[in-house]
Amino acid sequence: KHEEELSKTALSRLIEDRLILQEAKRQNIEVKDKEVNERFDDIKSRFSSEAEFQGLLVKQGISPSTLKNQLRDQLFMQAIVDKEIHSQINVSPTEVTVYYRGQSQEFTNPPSRKVDSIFVKTKDNADEILGLIKIGEDFSELKEKYNEGPDIGLATRGQLLKDLEDLIFALKAGETSNIFKAQDGFYIFRLIEELPAQTKKLAEVQDDIFNILTEQKTEKRIKEWLDGLKKKAYINVK
Repeated sequence: KHEEELSKTALSRLIEDRLILQEAKRQNIEVKDKEVNERFDDIKSRFSSEAEFQGLLVKQGISPSTLKNQLRDQLFMQAIVDKEIHSQINVSPTEVTVYYRGQSQEFTNPPSRKVDSIFVKTKDNADEILGLIKIGEDFSELKEKYNEGPDIGLATRGQLLKDLEDLIFALKAGETSNIFKAQDGFYIFRLIEELPAQTKKLAEVQDDIFNILTEQKTEKRIKEWLDGLKKKAYINVK
């Protein structure tokens, strides 16, 4: 069934490409030889030698002239899509603002905690370090002396194991945790800073929103345009 679906998708794409190409020619879209040759030379330049380029053409069973014809068709389709689709897409500042207000959760960073940590491979070492912390030894100095692993740095809700997340998020600023057993050793954490959930400002995300809305409008416009071409066309699938 998967192969059947892929076959239907490929056939649908082939039909759409033919319809787009026909529409480009119907509208007398012009593609200059210079454009075709530039695209051809660009592809050719990606190969280390002429022999390598010609070898690939032979392997694909096509000649240089066939490749140029394919590139010409691509340029025809690109030009008509630019004219009928991309040039018709407009996203206003108001639309960006409305999207931001309605989808603000997309641009909100979850609560996080900035943490320092000491990692050791044995429980005895972890017990010794925790004991030294409890009698007032400096966490940073102990870390410099004993640490055997990487820092977590920033712990964010939803990105850690639940037990580890619960431990870190229960700490207050400046507070040190009990020993946490990890898969390959033992951690002791010290909370540096609590960072609450924070929504990014519109100015920070307006370009992202513009791209999202442009993509949505483009997909909608392409579907409508292709549906229109299909309704006007006579398609005979053998």
